[in-house]
Amino acid sequence: MSSTQRIGMIGLDTSHVIAFCRLLMDQSDPHYIPGFKVSAAWAGGSRDFDKSWSRIEGFTRELKEKYGVPMLETPRQVAEQCDLVLMTAVDGRTHQELFAQIAPVGRPTFIDKPLSVSVAGAEAIFAMADKHHVVLSSSSSLRFNDEFVEALRDDELGPIVAIDVFGPLEMVDAMPGYLWYGVHGIEMMVAAMGVGCESLQVVKMPDRELLICRWGGNRTAVYHGTFTGTHAFAAVIRREKGVQMIDIAQARRPFYAGLLEAITSTLLRGKPTVDRAQMLEVMRVMELGNAARA
Repeated sequence: MSSTQRIGMIGLDTSHVIAFCRLLMDQSDPHYIPGFKVSAAWAGGSRDFDKSWSRIEGFTRELKEKYGVPMLETPRQVAEQCDLVLMTAVDGRTHQELFAQIAPVGRPTFIDKPLSVSVAGAEAIFAMADKHHVVLSSSSSLRFNDEFVEALRDDELGPIVAIDVFGPLEMVDAMPGYLWYGVHGIEMMVAAMGVGCESLQVVKMPDRELLICRWGGNRTAVYHGTFTGTHAFAAVIRREKGVQMIDIAQARRPFYAGLLEAITSTLLRGKPTVDRAQMLEVMRVMELGNAARA
């Protein structure tokens, strides 16, 4: 590999692209990750999704003017001119088609959450990745929060028997239910519990909603999704001999620093950041949760 790795961004309709560029290209940032450059981007955008089209112009302008990122005409051109692709398009409905355009180039690819809007869509993406030998990962940044990662690794109190995750549950029509913000909490639940959710139910209240999931061995995971009040993320992990509490709002690094560190240290070395079975489990729990809440 060359001393500076080229990163391409596909879809500039999320604040993630600004956060990623700052961490990768601003040497004055205290969490700067050296050795990378955002070398090309494609703006994209979804005209039928206000959280996409209303933000894309400003983020695109900032990438061009502040970071000097060249704008290319197609996603494939971006893939051809980089070593690693970050598919940052905020609209999960577009991910399968966008990946179909770049997969033949064969570049390692990170797809920002959600991987897709259905299990079938996620499986189709993985089939394309296998066909074209693409190393592929997708996850929420919350999975790589330093304090959460450390809590999962610290098993001094015995195995995990339950986890409660707290966070916002904003709803949007384009990606209904848990696909928009619920993915963060569900990602943390799967990171703690692994694959194998056996059943779930949804309890609705005026100001919040509970997604109650059961794993084998009488293990449970609950997402407390709030519609009003505080939107801070937090988690309580119950182990056989005690409890771990994680206030993610007090994290010592930005969410995206841990995520980018994981991406850049694995994908370029031919390894995914997250096990494929867990990526699919996140999609499955979201899909089953949406069916339950309907």
